[in-house]
Amino acid sequence: MRPQTVTACVLIGLSLLACIYGVISLIDPPYTDQEIRASLVDTWEPEAIVTSWLLCLLILCLVLSLGLWLRSVTAKARALTSAAVTLSILGGSLIFASHAALTVRVTRLTGQTFSALYGLL
Repeated sequence: MRPQTVTACVLIGLSLLACIYGVISLIDPPYTDQEIRASLVDTWEPEAIVTSWLLCLLILCLVLSLGLWLRSVTAKARALTSAAVTLSILGGSLIFASHAALTVRVTRLTGQTFSALYGLL
């Protein structure tokens, strides 16, 4: 395998993991209402930190994928890098959506308001 193909496969794998995490977080929220009411420091804040790191990782994946896509010469490499671009965007969207859903839930339960981008800024 060419290094470009291997790199694209790694980027696809990382993006798929992020997609899975985002879907699971949307389907099965990580905290109960009681846990959220008891402590924002132990619930919302760690999720916000994880979300920030994952979004940074996915932005890096997107930039690398786009760079590989621009340099790809074979149809296979173009398809793999296109998949990596698509999955990194999808993963970022799912991660952000799960964070937004948690933030809205926290606001509803506690009345706490957050800054721009659901407290990420």
